[in-house]
Amino acid sequence: MTKSNHAININLYEAKTNLSRFINRVQHGEEITICKKNIPVAKIVPLFENKDESFIGCAKAFVASVPKSFFDDLTESDLPGMGL
Repeated sequence: MTKSNHAININLYEAKTNLSRFINRVQHGEEITICKKNIPVAKIVPLFENKDESFIGCAKAFVASVPKSFFDDLTESDLPGMGL
């Protein structure tokens, strides 16, 4: 593994063995380059720069970005606007 300014290079075996750990690092802003025989072949980068957003969706070509407040509890004043 090689580090340089929030980016690291790892070999393919290391990526397969520790993928969950590397995904966690990416979620905290690091970029990871995966190498095969010391040649870069792929890069894992964060999807969102804003930590206040999440993504939802599982359809092949659909991912929606929503603010964290989307998951807050509804209040009585929210219900009439929803036809409830």
